[in-house]
Amino acid sequence: MIQTIKNIAFFFVAAALIASLTNSLNEYRKKQNFYNTYEKQLQNERVTNKKLKSKIAQSRDYFIIEEIIREKLNKTKPNEYIIIMPPPKQVAQSISQHTKPTYRQWMDLFFY
Repeated sequence: MIQTIKNIAFFFVAAALIASLTNSLNEYRKKQNFYNTYEKQLQNERVTNKKLKSKIAQSRDYFIIEEIIREKLNKTKPNEYIIIMPPPKQVAQSISQHTKPTYRQWMDLFFY
């Protein structure tokens, strides 16, 4: 009788420990996914930050500033030509012939 009570108590303690362990593992996985997601976002923000810093550095260059201003004001330097190209036309896409699914082609090959 005492042995069965000990066995039952051991079973409940073991079940509680297993339930606690699985719960802890699930929480750990969630937190790990959360961390990985925000780590990727941090890397993307760092890349964006580098690009913006390089743009700022370029904007301090006199020649680039001059070029941007001339483009916005549609001005040219002496002996400089502007070429205006028409926008590209949309090419009509040819309608592809409807093909049979692969399994149907094999069936036609062997059975018809």
